[in-house]
Amino acid sequence: MSITDIQAVRFEDIISGIGDISLLGDDELARLCEVKEELEARERDYGILYYKAFPHQELFHKSQKKVRMIGGGNQSGKSLCSTVEGMQLSLGIHPYRKMSIPNKGRVVANDIKKGLGEIISTLYSKFLPMSEVKRIKKYPGGEISKVEYRNGSQVDFLTYEQDTKAFEGWTGNWVQWDEPMPREKYIASLRGLIRYKGITWMAMTPLKSRGYMTRYTRKPGLVLTGPMCLISI
Repeated sequence: MSITDIQAVRFEDIISGIGDISLLGDDELARLCEVKEELEARERDYGILYYKAFPHQELFHKSQKKVRMIGGGNQSGKSLCSTVEGMQLSLGIHPYRKMSIPNKGRVVANDIKKGLGEIISTLYSKFLPMSEVKRIKKYPGGEISKVEYRNGSQVDFLTYEQDTKAFEGWTGNWVQWDEPMPREKYIASLRGLIRYKGITWMAMTPLKSRGYMTRYTRKPGLVLTGPMCLISI
């Protein structure tokens, strides 16, 4: 069964349409318990399908700009929607953007311990449908380093702590940045997007933006002119 054939149904949705369950017979109650277990297992295995975007996140997902930023404070949901964006593209289930399958992506975090380990790896553990994954590679500390999907898509995971040479010589379709990135690593990754006319996006706290990025982070709201989309939350 393809991931596109799976419906994101919760047990609460089933219960709401039944009414008074005290009127059900023993066989019906037993079947209802089975359904509950099946749906809970589905949500654990296919967390990506149960993602519901808030309005500001929806603006980000809908934008067709080649370069996007979503800015906000801690726990604002910027890293979540940024990570879901890449996962949907890899799986071919993005609701607003069509991309060839297989495709190649790159996720870059601030550091390996917190940015990649505590934030990105945690989000992938929660939302990544393991039945769609062929192989996962990890760094010595257990942080995610590469995901290979059964459909052929691949995602590499890097950090700003690594040498810029690690960012060069790569070609791909998309790059996700978590927090403001060093210019030289950004340029190296942009070169890798040229062949496939790829896209890139950043989840960031504007107050920490690096000097060369300040011209994109001074105005809040949604910028629709030019190649850039900026959403502040």
